[in-house]
Amino acid sequence: MIEIILMNQTPFMRLIQERISLLEGIQVLAFQEISMELIHYVHADIVVFDLDEYIDKREKPHIPAVNNQMIVGVTESVDQLQLLGWLEAGMDSLLFKEDQTLENLDGIFHSITVGNCYIPPFVVSTLLMEMDKLKSIDHGKFRTELQNNKYHLTPKEAEIAYLMKRDLTNNEIARVIGISEGTVKVHISHIYKKLGMKKRKAVVELLRTI
Repeated sequence: MIEIILMNQTPFMRLIQERISLLEGIQVLAFQEISMELIHYVHADIVVFDLDEYIDKREKPHIPAVNNQMIVGVTESVDQLQLLGWLEAGMDSLLFKEDQTLENLDGIFHSITVGNCYIPPFVVSTLLMEMDKLKSIDHGKFRTELQNNKYHLTPKEAEIAYLMKRDLTNNEIARVIGISEGTVKVHISHIYKKLGMKKRKAVVELLRTI
């Protein structure tokens, strides 16, 4: 059974709820804006946000970093920078508000729960170009500069440290390198220890000086 939380009571979210009620193997656990603290204790496979609610308010939703939960946004926006911003904020998938999305909800949600992501093609092309740029960086040179400053990181830690320096989130780092977000977090904890710091902001500020 796929369990879903719909975070906003908007017209399109009601259509999603109505569609899910006709499907087998999928159920809505909650249809309301739940506090992030509570989401950590509620088992759900997918959490869905109506992103247009936040666009109108010129803010972004606080996206929970919960293990094994996939975060999905629905929107009418076709603004590439806006959509990239949602991915940077932590969205795993972006769906457009259209009949085709509603008609394919069963397949979409089942696909998402096994680790697949839905991202508009024109956004994917931009992401791939950015990833290629990041992968082309000489991380060996950056590691040498770290060592010259008495910071002895492994090659993988140096690569992650460079991406942290570029303000990438853990999720983005995982996508660029091709490892799990959990593995990224382990490497970052090692970086903190080797740099003698406990706060990400302080670590990033230090890395920018190197």
